[in-house]
Amino acid sequence: MADGSKVSEKEVTASDNWTWTFENLPKYKDGKLINYTIQEETVPGYTPSYSGYNVTNSYTPGKVVIPVTKSWQDNNDQDGLRPQSVTVKLLADGKDTGKTLILSEGNSRPCHTLKIADRLSFKTKRRL
Repeated sequence: MADGSKVSEKEVTASDNWTWTFENLPKYKDGKLINYTIQEETVPGYTPSYSGYNVTNSYTPGKVVIPVTKSWQDNNDQDGLRPQSVTVKLLADGKDTGKTLILSEGNSRPCHTLKIADRLSFKTKRRL
């Protein structure tokens, strides 16, 4: 209500098709029109936005930053076996995401950064 008092509350669920109607509410209090509003209790991980009596909950998946640095332990390529570049493939839960980085001598430092979803692992492939 306009004076900050609570009129009613309802837990809305999927079985309600996420909708509810408050009914039989007084239109006036002490001769003044009541301005009804709604406020949703916090839903962890979601940000609410309001348009009239409609609530939209937005979820943004978490992100991680993964620094990728290539280094060699080959006595400064003493045998001339070092490839010109290596491709780093990004895996998510062991599955290829299709995202790659090509690292070469000119771009291996400072490290490259991938900003992607949680739970990732890497494998590398040599290019000669």
